[in-house]
Amino acid sequence: MSASDADLERWASDPNCRDSEKCSKALGSRRALRERVKQAKIDNPFDPRTEVSADAEYIAGRIVKHLWILFVLLPVITFGL
Repeated sequence: MSASDADLERWASDPNCRDSEKCSKALGSRRALRERVKQAKIDNPFDPRTEVSADAEYIAGRIVKHLWILFVLLPVITFGL
């Protein structure tokens, strides 16, 4: 369902709504999903979208160093500019 949690809660508690059971199930599954996501963040504090691993930093540093040597230092030494 694409309704907000407030709407689902209101419809689930409405005695005249014929889909109140469906709304309460949808609301319960949303809350359970949020709880699982929250627990997963506690169990795994590393967020790959915002944090960079130490291995990735090391590899990137090596790549930048070697590219600098190839494109800056080597031509300066070779052509004596």
